[in-house]
Amino acid sequence: MMLEKSRTFDNLAVGLRSLSMGHDRVQLDGVLRATRDPATNPFIGFYERVLEREFAATKPRIIGIAITFQDQVIPAFTLAAVIRQMAPEITIVLGGQMVTRCHDSMTVDTELKRLFDY
Repeated sequence: MMLEKSRTFDNLAVGLRSLSMGHDRVQLDGVLRATRDPATNPFIGFYERVLEREFAATKPRIIGIAITFQDQVIPAFTLAAVIRQMAPEITIVLGGQMVTRCHDSMTVDTELKRLFDY
């Protein structure tokens, strides 16, 4: 089922313990491109549907997103981008081992920085 669903997106490979996408998760410009590319990023539509339903019910003021592994970088920043688009007033806090490791480069990139507050 996962392999079948993967084939509907360009260069997407989903495994039980891995995720490979059409954009480079290690390069910040690749991460940013992925957050705007619905042809390669299945998380965009998924997050839009889920958040549309959830925001109506909960109206959160702050959301935390943890990034522990490299495979989570694009999905996490995609979630942040969708939140910014749908509810720009929500404070977004990033955390986790990948944020700690990449903090300096993440906070220098002004386009990436607009996707989170802390």
